[in-house]
Amino acid sequence: MGGQPPSVSPLPGGKGRLAKPAAGWYTVGLEPPGDFCLMAKVCDKCGRGPQFGNKVSHAHNITKRRWNINLKEVRAVVSGGTKRIRVCTSCIKNGKVLKAA
Repeated sequence: MGGQPPSVSPLPGGKGRLAKPAAGWYTVGLEPPGDFCLMAKVCDKCGRGPQFGNKVSHAHNITKRRWNINLKEVRAVVSGGTKRIRVCTSCIKNGKVLKAA
């Protein structure tokens, strides 16, 4: 490829345009099709998310791990109407969320 960066591939015409991404690959600036939405493990009420740390074995081998919060999807009253939100159990227990009937 000469001195060009690997993200640029010469196409016919020799202008060094960017190649089209392979089908099914996510690229920056392209929206996935349909109602696709990545759901974060974050409470909609308090904003708590996962905690990160290390798993330590008996032989003291250290590997990365993650502690997810206990999220529940509940129908709650939000600004006068009912809406399905994902909240942690501590928000439900402490009364921060008013469940819909």
